[in-house]
Amino acid sequence: MEITYQLSERDLAAFYDHFYARSKVLRRQGRRVSVWIPVFYVLLAAVLWVFLQDPILPLILLVAGIAMALIVPMRMKQQRRRLVRKMYGTRASHALFERQTLRTEHDGIVNETVAGVSTTRWPYVEGIESKAGRTFIYLGATRAHIVPRDGIIQGEYEAFVEDARQCYQASTAEANGRDGDRTRTADGETRRDSMSVGGIINPRTELVYRLAEQDLLAHSEHNATQIAPLRRVFRRAAIAIFFIFLMGAFLVWVITQNAVLAAVMSAVGLVISLFVPSILKRGRRKITGNVYRESKTPALLMPRKLQIESDFLLNETASGAGRINWNYIERIDTTDEHTFLYTDVVHAIVIPKHGVLRGDYDLFHAELLRHWQAAKTADVRQAEVS
Repeated sequence: MEITYQLSERDLAAFYDHFYARSKVLRRQGRRVSVWIPVFYVLLAAVLWVFLQDPILPLILLVAGIAMALIVPMRMKQQRRRLVRKMYGTRASHALFERQTLRTEHDGIVNETVAGVSTTRWPYVEGIESKAGRTFIYLGATRAHIVPRDGIIQGEYEAFVEDARQCYQASTAEANGRDGDRTRTADGETRRDSMSVGGIINPRTELVYRLAEQDLLAHSEHNATQIAPLRRVFRRAAIAIFFIFLMGAFLVWVITQNAVLAAVMSAVGLVISLFVPSILKRGRRKITGNVYRESKTPALLMPRKLQIESDFLLNETASGAGRINWNYIERIDTTDEHTFLYTDVVHAIVIPKHGVLRGDYDLFHAELLRHWQAAKTADVRQAEVS
């Protein structure tokens, strides 16, 4: 059974809301932020009460802390939605908003878009969940097929979702009966007894490699530094913390005329704001690692193969295979240790230099850039002609 539909920015925002609500790690982090901000206000109020013995300013801070406890969860959700709109609002991911087709087959679920075709085997589908007129078919820790009821162009939404659930449940039952394609070792790590990615025929056009957790963290950090809306969010966090202390210092000076205490509060705020970037980086790495570790899909860290063809890039993993047309690779970023092939604003195929099992990283990278740049050049020429 198949269905054809088209996504909107609202569907992406709904996915991120569902993803954050679904992840135990992110829910726990959200609760911590919602608690620690009011706790900070309460502690600051207590310190001021000890030094000033004046109830007015501590009382104001207590009220502000209670208000923040009520406001922060809602503000975090609003900020997340605004961030999604800014990242995807430019429609840089042009294939993402084009019509696409999902098809259920016996072995897996097939996704066809203008950018290419991908197949994910049912044992590597993490789950199928529906909410508010949308169904999310999770393929990994941060990825899912989003099927919006309102975006259906051809096919029956309810019938397709039911068929997908039946295929997924049948695969899960079969895997449970024979331990499936995935097994878990004594220390909790998932592995695969056998994974066929084929041999290397041409090291210039084929590469077999394996990801490690540090590569996933490197991708997350690369996004944080390269995606403009994310950079602005982290900069604003440091500025906001400084201005919170500065405002507190101003109130202290207005109420107490104690310039020394006001200056100390301002200095503390400045010092803390300088350390905010490194604190946020450590926090991001910890959260990202925990999010990937809570994922049930082991294929992420298994051997995978990339193969360069004239019209597309072939990506083979334990979970399935995908074909990406060259002109729909958004960009290719290269660092000293990694190459990131972005298929949309956020998601990328990560190629670690240190993780190569078979093939030649440098030769493959050069050939990769050559094919991609040739496709982009052809697109520009075609646009000029038209």
